[in-house]
Amino acid sequence: MKRTPIRRISAKRQTALQEYSAKREVFLARLPKCEACKTKKSRDVHHMHGRLGGNYLNEKTWMSVCRTCHDWIHTHPKDARAKGWLA
Repeated sequence: MKRTPIRRISAKRQTALQEYSAKREVFLARLPKCEACKTKKSRDVHHMHGRLGGNYLNEKTWMSVCRTCHDWIHTHPKDARAKGWLA
């Protein structure tokens, strides 16, 4: 009996990842500066309302940030919420 291997990523998730990658590149090109510090080049997309459900592909819940600011947002959630960078 030949068995097929278990997929590591579902087809639905794979499609979402491909769509996200394309949208992410356009988003970062449109907003090249970090929205938090306004000085460094943005390299990350911060999901202000998390990545679950429709928020993963919803650009209205995204924020263009540099790696330093992205790390700061996740290590200082209380302060980031006060600034409106985390829901």
